Amino acid sequence: HLKAFSREGEQNSAMESGKRYYVESPFRFKKHGESGADMANNWTHLSGVADELCFFRGCQVDSVNHPTAMYQMNCGNRFGGDPGLGAWVTYGLGSENQNLPGFLVLPEVSYPQGGAANWSNGYLPAYYQGTPLRPKGSPILDLQPPAGVTVERQRANLDLLGQINADHADEHPGHEELNARIESYELAFRMQMEVPDAIDLSGEDAQTLSLYGIGDVATDSFGRKCLLARKMVEKGVRFIQLYNGSWDSHDFIERAHGNLVRGVDQPIAALINDLKQRGLLDSTLVVWCGE
Repeated sequence: HLKAFSREGEQNSAMESGKRYYVESPFRFKKHGESGADMANNWTHLSGVADELCFFRGCQVDSVNHPTAMYQMNCGNRFGGDPGLGAWVTYGLGSENQNLPGFLVLPEVSYPQGGAANWSNGYLPAYYQGTPLRPKGSPILDLQPPAGVTVERQRANLDLLGQINADHADEHPGHEELNARIESYELAFRMQMEVPDAIDLSGEDAQTLSLYGIGDVATDSFGRKCLLARKMVEKGVRFIQLYNGSWDSHDFIERAHGNLVRGVDQPIAALINDLKQRGLLDSTLVVWCGE
């Protein structure tokens, strides 16, 4: 982000001539890796994986408003309504784990500009919409059956409900929302077996938690998201999308962006290194982008 300004004595002449003035970046840059990638000095962790990165600067959009730019980035359409990228990927490639959603979203407490339409299924069947995990508390509510309800009883209830819904679906063909709801009930039942382990970070050793910056105030939140993403990749989830906002700094660039960089630098580098040492980076594409 560049901040336009004009010195007090030059303001009138600048307005008359149509010129604009810009402050230079408050950060210093240095080349890293064999590729000689230019990176700001405060990327102290990400610079260590410079040769794992591809810098693509050819993507352009039409919008200058945040919600529409988000739609264009995620859905390819600045007016929204089209399927999100994760929906297209799962539609085309499917998921490697039928007990978990194929498209998971890890938002912040406040959803990104444009809201849940950023991970919409659009005109694809509702099954392909993204499933957001809660950023605080349990990522998914009601993972355990109510007290006194056994797995067998729950299965019997779902079988009865499934038969009623199937009969209703036969009477109303073409209602994709109903079919998606039936599948959602079944997926939720299967998720009770798999999700608790997938979202539990207590089994990670102290070295791994430290690698992602978990426990440090600056990096804990995004570090947990990145570690969850690695676990989901291991579980065969096809597409995981993580959100980190507030990069729209209009002033105090050095302080604002410095803090933001500090919050994501170590977790992103940790995710790349962790995937690599587990042999997963060869089959996993990590994309970092913004609107």
